[in-house]
Amino acid sequence: MLKNYSRDPETAESDDANELIAALEAVCHQLADNKTVVEFELDEDLLPEMWEFAFDDWDVADDFELPISADGTPAVIYRNNESLEEYLAKFKEMESSGDYDEDCLEEEDLETLIQVIEQAVESDSGLFVFCWQ
Repeated sequence: MLKNYSRDPETAESDDANELIAALEAVCHQLADNKTVVEFELDEDLLPEMWEFAFDDWDVADDFELPISADGTPAVIYRNNESLEEYLAKFKEMESSGDYDEDCLEEEDLETLIQVIEQAVESDSGLFVFCWQ
């Protein structure tokens, strides 16, 4: 059966987003040298930086819109190096100051995330961020 991909032109929401995001993640896992998974609790109030990292992507130059699930998740965004450098600075500051809720994000996961972002910036490859809630 053939499927057609369509999305709302204003919101980018798509009824097919779940399938498209899962397919993109599978392709990324096959092609990626680094298949690191960092788990954290998404809580916009307790850890706004992580919420923004996972969801706020349309305002960064050269990032591109990917399909959005009508349910909010699963979600995927692409972060280019400009965006990653901004988040890298934020996450390093969080790590050094200890200013984050360890119930939402464990220290070792923050360290791993920083390493992954550093590698992506160094290789000038950008990074896909997948969110499965």
